[in-house]
Amino acid sequence: MPNRHILWLELREREKVLQREVDKAWEAFENNTDPSKQEQLYEKASEASRRFSELSKYIVKAKNQPGAGIPQAIKKQFSIYDGSHRALVKMVKNDMHDPKSFDHDNTRLRVLPNNAGVQVTMTYRGKNRLGNLVKEQVTAQFDMNGKFIKVVE
Repeated sequence: MPNRHILWLELREREKVLQREVDKAWEAFENNTDPSKQEQLYEKASEASRRFSELSKYIVKAKNQPGAGIPQAIKKQFSIYDGSHRALVKMVKNDMHDPKSFDHDNTRLRVLPNNAGVQVTMTYRGKNRLGNLVKEQVTAQFDMNGKFIKVVE
């Protein structure tokens, strides 16, 4: 699924944030001169390192599994053939002047926090009223079961 790239970027960004936390925690431990705080700082640095290690292991697994981390209910909303979101394609075609000219280019997804739904961005081409081929982009939000919520842009 082409949307795997977004999940990968989100994981890599989280990895960078955790790496900074680990670096700060160990730096605080090494620069500490108060023996009473030494154990507390060591525990904090160790915990940050453990979380970073777990995330790194997950990233390795995610890298080797297409669509890892995306719930099955969301995966079913997308075409296996070209990665397009079926409901969004249908909506766009209904609004087009010449639906037969529709040509899917690219679809990206973002799972919203707390499984509130999915934000889908689709780029496509089609003929306008003058018959010129134009490239358009639409972003819409759907719930976890594929029910349309709203057009974002």
